[in-house]
Amino acid sequence: MGGDQEELLELLHTPIRPPRAGTPGEGIYLKLWQDYMAADPGRLHTILWSTGSGVGQREASVCASYMTFMGCNGGGCFTHAAEQLLTLSDLHSYTHSAEGRFLMAWALENRRSRGMNGGIRTIEAMLAKSDAFVATAFDRRVDWDAFTDITTADYDTVECMVAWWSGRDATEMRAIAKPMIEAESKRILSSLFKAKEPAA
Repeated sequence: MGGDQEELLELLHTPIRPPRAGTPGEGIYLKLWQDYMAADPGRLHTILWSTGSGVGQREASVCASYMTFMGCNGGGCFTHAAEQLLTLSDLHSYTHSAEGRFLMAWALENRRSRGMNGGIRTIEAMLAKSDAFVATAFDRRVDWDAFTDITTADYDTVECMVAWWSGRDATEMRAIAKPMIEAESKRILSSLFKAKEPAA
């Protein structure tokens, strides 16, 4: 086994922040990603090939954070918007056209808008080292220090993930995840699994 392959095997596919318990899609997408990476560790190098740089722990954590984010409402909205841009031929051929449409949707999704989410970019919410918002006495404010670790290399890594998200493997993964997320959401909401209050 070559040195590069050994290094890829040693990477931990854990996100910068763990998935939230009340958002089942985050944990489900993360687990599917970890299983996908375990099946073939070389996939990460293939996905990130166009960055032209090495694949290390930071890149693995950024990719895992991307997958975790795809399991929340924000990730779902981005995916839906990207899929709406696809043409019928894109759906059957998995062409570079599909990749381009997903990247266009990402450019719109990731733009900074002062009137939305406190003006933070989607990538900042995705890769913040701590909660992006701090509660104050009257409302909440953005904790801009939470984004200081985000680099241009992280932007490149996320763009590679967006391109991969448009492809055949990711499409199949979304199809697998959908019923799992629906089932887990139903389980969370069901009274069957809620502990009974002790009698007074």
